[in-house]
Formats: sequence, structure tokens, C-alpha cells
Amino acid sequence: MMSAQTLYNKYTVTIMRFLLGSLFALLSLNVYSADPFWAEGITEDRHEIIVYRSETCGCCKGWIDHLEQHNIDVKDIKVATVDPYKQNMNVPPQAAS
Repeated sequence: MMSAQTLYNKYTVTIMRFLLGSLFALLSLNVYSADPFWAEGITEDRHEIIVYRSETCGCCKGWIDHLEQHNIDVKDIKVATVDPYKQNMNVPPQAAS
């Protein structure tokens, strides 16, 4: 059976690790939020793009959100299957999802 002092020491170490880890995470967050790398290259120029996507594709929706955040006007066209569009646009197999 562990003594009260041993339990207290283990508890104290656990709490200190948690607090230091939390502090590190908070300080790191501040550094990244000051100049996020994903905001690089954003200009006031507007562009347009047509996206053909499956209604169930969450990745495509995330990509559309990213494009819109970078001043790209997106025409979002939901289709049953994107394969015919990939073939018509000559998307090489290694570039298609």
C-alpha cells in the first residue's frame, strides 16, 4: 500500500505536467494565430471557379470554404458522381481523388 506522501507526490507531478502542458499549448496558439501561414497570399483580387462535387464529400466542402476565404467565388455544383467530369476535364488519375 502506498503512503499518503507517495500519493501526494504522484498527484502533484501529474498536476504540474498538466499545467505546464496547458501553458505551453496556450503560448503556442498565440504564436500561430498572430500570422497564420494559411492566410499568406490572400489578396483583394476576386476569382471564380466551378466545383463539381458529390453531396456527401466533406473534403470538397472544406476545400470550397478555403477557396471562399481566399476571395474566390465558388459555384458549387453537386452531382451524383464526379467521374464523368474528371474524364471530360482530362484530370489524370494520379491527380483525382
